[in-house]
Formats: sequence, C-alpha cells, structure tokens
Amino acid sequence: MQKSKLINNATLTAITVFSTAFIYFCINYSHTFLHNAKYLLYNLFYNRISYILIDNKIVIFLVEMSWLFTLYMMVRKYARAKLFFAATVITFNLIYIIWRIKYTIPTTSKIGMTIGIILISSELLGFFQSTIYSILFYKPYKLKEMKMDDLSKLPTIDVMIMTYNEPSYVLRKTIAGCLNIEYPDNLLNIYICDDGHREEIRKLAEFFGIHYVTRENNNFAKAGNINNALSNYCRGELFSVLDADMIPKPDYLKKMVGYFKESNVGFVQSPQVFYNPDPFQYNLNLDDRIPNEQDFFMREVQAGRARYNALFHVGTNALFSRKAIDSIGGIPTGSITEDMATGMLLQVKGYKSIFVNKVLAVGLSANIDLY
Repeated sequence: MQKSKLINNATLTAITVFSTAFIYFCINYSHTFLHNAKYLLYNLFYNRISYILIDNKIVIFLVEMSWLFTLYMMVRKYARAKLFFAATVITFNLIYIIWRIKYTIPTTSKIGMTIGIILISSELLGFFQSTIYSILFYKPYKLKEMKMDDLSKLPTIDVMIMTYNEPSYVLRKTIAGCLNIEYPDNLLNIYICDDGHREEIRKLAEFFGIHYVTRENNNFAKAGNINNALSNYCRGELFSVLDADMIPKPDYLKKMVGYFKESNVGFVQSPQVFYNPDPFQYNLNLDDRIPNEQDFFMREVQAGRARYNALFHVGTNALFSRKAIDSIGGIPTGSITEDMATGMLLQVKGYKSIFVNKVLAVGLSANIDLY
C-alpha cells in the first residue's frame, strides 16, 4: 500500500510539474509555440509523416518539447541542474521580451501604441517576478544548526502573547504551550499583552501565573502594544512575539536561541504553520491531502529569501535581539505591516536574519467555524 501511494504521488507530481511547465511555455511563447502545435496537428491529420519530420516549424516545436522534458528530468535527478534550468528559463523569457518590444508594439495609432505599451509593461513585471523566483529557488537554503548548548551564557528571554479580542479558550492553549517551553524558569518571563482591556484575560493570566500587560489606549495597534510592553515591562536580552493562537512547542526557544551566539543576528524566524485546514482544504474536504495555501510562502519562499538576508518577519514565531530592536527605535509604527517593516529595518541596519525551517509553533488558520 505504501509503495503504491509513493508511485501515485510521484506520478501526480510529474504530471503537475509537466502540465504547469507546458502551460507556462504556452503563455510565454504563444506566438510561435501555439502556432507550431497547430501546425503539427494539421500535418498529423492531413499530410505525410515524412513531411512532418523535415518541416522546420515542426522540428522547432518538437525540440522545444524535448528540451523542456529533458530539463525536467535533469532537475529531478541532479540538484545542480536547477541553476541551468533557471538560466534557460530566464534566457528564453528575455528573448521573448526583446521580441515583444521590437516587433509587436503597434505604431499605427497613439491609442494602439499606448495599449501595447501598457500590456508589455505588465509582461515586464511578470518577467521580473519570474526572474526573482528563479534566483530564489535554484539553490537550496542550508543552515548550520546552532544549539542552545553552544552559548557560553544563556540570555534572559521575554515571550509576549499579543491579543486584542481573541476568545479566552484560544489564549488558554497558547499560554499552556508557553509554560511548557524548555528553558530555565529564572531566565524566562511570559507576558500576555491585551489591547482588549479584558478582566477575563487578566484573571486568566493570574490563574496561570504569568504577567498581564495592558495600556490606556490602543495607539498604533499591534506595534504600539509591543512597544508598550518593551518600554514598561520587558527587560530580557531577547524577546519573542507570538500571535494569540500560536501554540509554541517545547523546543521553541531551544531551536532558535543558539543563533544569537553571533552578535550581529537581529532576529530568528520560524515558519507560520497551522494545525487546522485552511479555507481551501476545509471547503474542498481535502484536509491534509493538499498542502496549506501558505506553506509555499512560509516554507519555500522564506527559505529562498533567507539566502540573501531578505527574510520577512511574519508577525509571530520569531525571536529578536532587544539590542537590535532598540537600535531602530523599537517596532515601527508608521506602517500597518509593522512586522515586515521591522525585519527590513533590521536588515538595512546591518543585522542578519536567520530562518529556521522547522515547525516550532502551530496556530489556527483563518476559518470562522473553528473560532
């Protein structure tokens, strides 16, 4: 049964990759590619096979398909072939863009030229994005594991649970997870930062024996909530931010803290992972038979960006250097995406961002039926 399942998965993967590549080439080279395909079908039905084999357009089409399939097989077998594949895709795209600019923009009328320029501009944007993705994924992200034991002295750490109006039963799970984190009790403080000013949550914090933090106003939303805790309560050398529903695993800190052996590390990010189906998985009734929608970004794109110190902070599941955050004036309040802005400012300041591609905390995917 297991062998059969593996074969089915491999077959499905091959079909998916090949079909996606085929459609991609059709879209990008529609002027020649689709014409050649049509020409091949015409000759298959109305002309002799010998004519097909010597016709230049048919040969070009067959070479394109053979080359695509060969590259696919090479990438499956040899990891280094990804670079060659990426270079080939970029080259073909560049040839197509040059052809589009030089030969296809209409010049007979101003309206036609304007529309043509707008269209080619959108294709240039797609070419740029495709090139970036090719560069990100041609080489796997490798990270040398740094263990907690590698540190000569363990730092003090504050773990902040950010909340506004999440139900108490959601927070209860997160708090329980934080209390089970494997780290010396005398070096770890847990705070629940409540912008909802709820008596129920204050009592919940008291019940679990953790710190309850609130403020008089909700200025600057989550960024203001974090800054309030940092300015008035937290004194740790490192601090971690968790969303209200993100339940940390026992090794949450052990897997990240070791990287702060290097003084220029600004933050360590782990992926945002969910333990319940996302809307697509849930509504299609497929659950874990298809990947979570965010897995590609959280596990693959983030790893690619980390190679260039361009990792995004995603608002949760991260461990920060307090010194680094203080150097940029705290969490930035001028953007509604304060998480991304924080990571970028640290990187501009010269700090390294580390991506630990392991499931260290799990949370609730957006699904109103489960809240």
